[in-house]
Amino acid sequence: MSVHRFTVFPVLPAALQVLVSLAACAVAAFVGLPVLAYYTGLAGVAKFWLMPWLGYHFWMSTFTVVHHTAPHIPFKPAEQWNAAKAQLSGTVDCEYPRWVEFLCHDISVHVPHHVSSKIPWYNLRKANDSLKQNWGEYMTSCTFNWRMMKTIFTELHVYDSKKNYVPFDQAQPEPFFEVQRKVIPNTV
Repeated sequence: MSVHRFTVFPVLPAALQVLVSLAACAVAAFVGLPVLAYYTGLAGVAKFWLMPWLGYHFWMSTFTVVHHTAPHIPFKPAEQWNAAKAQLSGTVDCEYPRWVEFLCHDISVHVPHHVSSKIPWYNLRKANDSLKQNWGEYMTSCTFNWRMMKTIFTELHVYDSKKNYVPFDQAQPEPFFEVQRKVIPNTV
């Protein structure tokens, strides 16, 4: 379901917010980028728009994958899915270096974000402590490291109902993934 379909937002203020967002994107695309290209050339567009955009999306995609992918987290069919279990057990709290936590407003303290997205960033740690105290056995926590990233990059690609995840090249070895498995360090 696309967020750009207005039937998703039956309440006028939400639909208005979507329209304002779309208008801002359109102005940036049809006015901002041409102006940037005119004054800085294609190199300027790459330097001041493309590279920051790619960097931001890499950063956010990495966070998303880390917070929602672990070898033991299964997908559940609708008839077996439970909201509370999914919020507590289907999400990973990943501890990053403090400077990363600061830049991302503690979004790495991720389970409370799924329990209630209305918890402000400055209360995420308190909420997480409370959740750990009461429901810690259902929660997953880890510390960011290259071994975890290597597992995500090389092993956790396609969902499998028996194993949870299998690599793309499970049936037939793929040279690219073999090189990745050898090059990406196990520890750092």
